[in-house]
Amino acid sequence: MKSRFLSYHDQYTNMESQGITFHHHSQKEVIEYLQYHHYYYRITSYKYLFPHYQGHFHHVDFQNLVDLAAIDDYLREGLLAMCLDIEQAVKTKFMTQMTSTAGVNPEEIMEDFARKHPHRYEAMMDQIQASHYKRELFNEEAPLSIWMFLEVIPFGGLLEILDDYTAQQYTNFRSDIYFDALENVRKIRNICAHNNVFLIHLYSQGAYEETPSQQLVSFAQNIGVDTQDMHYRKPRDVVAVFYLHQRLCVDEKNERRQNQFRMILERYYQHQEIHQGSKHYQRFGEHLKKCAQFL
Repeated sequence: MKSRFLSYHDQYTNMESQGITFHHHSQKEVIEYLQYHHYYYRITSYKYLFPHYQGHFHHVDFQNLVDLAAIDDYLREGLLAMCLDIEQAVKTKFMTQMTSTAGVNPEEIMEDFARKHPHRYEAMMDQIQASHYKRELFNEEAPLSIWMFLEVIPFGGLLEILDDYTAQQYTNFRSDIYFDALENVRKIRNICAHNNVFLIHLYSQGAYEETPSQQLVSFAQNIGVDTQDMHYRKPRDVVAVFYLHQRLCVDEKNERRQNQFRMILERYYQHQEIHQGSKHYQRFGEHLKKCAQFL
């Protein structure tokens, strides 16, 4: 059977059939929200923060979904800014490491990477050539040096080069930048940069992992969050972002993000009384508060 787009009236009645109430919105207001603010699939994603059984949700009003969508916007903006700060800090530390190490040839680093990972290197170059802005940053006739490459590669590409550079030597530098935890930062960066819904599946069974890394558990202990949260992907990755930001970024950046997250947390709790039916909302708020205090 072929699927079809639900009419806005059908979307409204579908939410009703799932137990979502509309105590603060008329049907007309709900439809206007779906038309101009957030589409059906996205706004209804937040219902999974609340108790549900066999497709029926409890303690969920449309006002809950609207408020959580707004909170999610603020949260993604703040986390993405932190990830970009970390990326810049790591690049700077990498350049400092190479500059202070005798005998390092910037062209040779790229030649070695291209020889060991030809397909990945070619894919990165194709991506650069396809970008209107990235291809302006380097001269195609000049040898491609590492500092040029760092300006145009994605975060995943940066991690590959760092892994290659530190795998057999410079292991102290690898630990200095908390290399293993940078993958957790990358995951948060991607979900925020791609504007995906963040505030769902925070503590769901499908997001549970039996054995978190000891390094991440140590981060949690230093921050003061519940180490049980480290079994869940998003809370665990958020800890990595805050811990690495505090350790790798300059004081000015940490102070700026601390102020930003103070405002985000104010918005998070602005209407907390309507979210009392969501234990996941409450638990993640406490988690986020402790992370922000760590900066």
